[in-house]
Amino acid sequence: MAIRGFRNRSLDHLQGYRRSRPVRIGNNAIDQVQLDVYGSVVFGAHYYADQGGALDHVARRALRQFGQVVCENWRQPDSGLWEVPGDQRHYVHSKLMCWVALNCLIKMHEAGQMKAPVDQYRRERAAIANEIETRGFNQESQSYVGILDQNELDASVLQMAQVGYKDARDARIVSTYEHIRRELGRDGLLLRYAPGFDKIPSREGTFGICSFWAVELLALQGKMEEANSLFERMLATCNDVGLMSEEYDPATGEALGNFPQTYTHAGLITAALALRQAERKARSRR
Repeated sequence: MAIRGFRNRSLDHLQGYRRSRPVRIGNNAIDQVQLDVYGSVVFGAHYYADQGGALDHVARRALRQFGQVVCENWRQPDSGLWEVPGDQRHYVHSKLMCWVALNCLIKMHEAGQMKAPVDQYRRERAAIANEIETRGFNQESQSYVGILDQNELDASVLQMAQVGYKDARDARIVSTYEHIRRELGRDGLLLRYAPGFDKIPSREGTFGICSFWAVELLALQGKMEEANSLFERMLATCNDVGLMSEEYDPATGEALGNFPQTYTHAGLITAALALRQAERKARSRR
């Protein structure tokens, strides 16, 4: 999906907040393709339908069209979730979300919520999973990586269990989290990827949504003490009125990046819900 807008340009006559040059306006997303968005939309539609929401004719047709776009394009590189500058790449997270789109469409068809060409979807879903497992998992580090056939880590793969790709206790999921925590962890919080990966000279802090993904994963694994500890650590990054930034510098306590950041606050909400659900399950087993 290419996003419409004005291309990025620098305003060199402005010094920016606290001399944080360059000051830019616009967004190069006009030239980008981000295949992960289809999975996000279909995942939301599936949740809505599962909660009793009715999908009208227009929505069902749009969802089938999304499925067709995914089938035709998931093998292509894209700009990925983080919109890293430079050439498009085969991001594992983008492949994952294409899998999610097809998986949710299949489930909605099976539940009678809409009709879809599920034979085609099942074939493509299996092909995506095979690509992720054979080219998106590094045997040496025992971790899912950010890009097919590469070694770079990306915290976005922590979403695999949350979106239903694998069980949270699957050996590959567990070892991936441990590797990401070791390599991308900073004072208990997580970077989204290794410093320098995007070749942007500005300072990169820990990324709020990534730590909340880790909270969700730990809750799904039943590691409640660790999950609650990380959740409380993230709450400590709020400012005096309870708002959070996109990034946070554990060394200085500074809020970095966009502020306030909706993505981070959405992560807080979903992590809190995951903790509550996990705690209820634990109580019911006692």
